[in-house]
Amino acid sequence: IPEEFSISSAYPNPFNPTVSIDFSIPEQTDVRIQVFDLLGRNVFTHRQDFNNPGKYRFHWNARDNSGINVASGIYIVTIQHQKNIYKQKITFLK
Repeated sequence: IPEEFSISSAYPNPFNPTVSIDFSIPEQTDVRIQVFDLLGRNVFTHRQDFNNPGKYRFHWNARDNSGINVASGIYIVTIQHQKNIYKQKITFLK
C-alpha cells in the first residue's frame, strides 16, 4: 500500500496514439484528470472515485470529451488529488 500520493511522468512522451500516467493512492479518494490545449481550453476530463489504496494507470487516447481525435500538439495534463494539482506537459504527434 502506498504511503503517499505520487504520479509518474507521462509515457511515452511524445506519444501516438496513447499516453499513460501511473499514480499511487494511499487512501480512498477521488481523482480528477483534465487535459488542456495551449490556449487553456479543456479538451478532456475524467473523474474517478477510488475505493481502495493502490497503484493505478490512466490512459488517454488523444480524444476529446466528444470522442473526436485531437490535433497534433502540446497539451497540459492536470491531476487533482484533494487540494493538490499536479501538472505535466505532453506532446501528441500524428
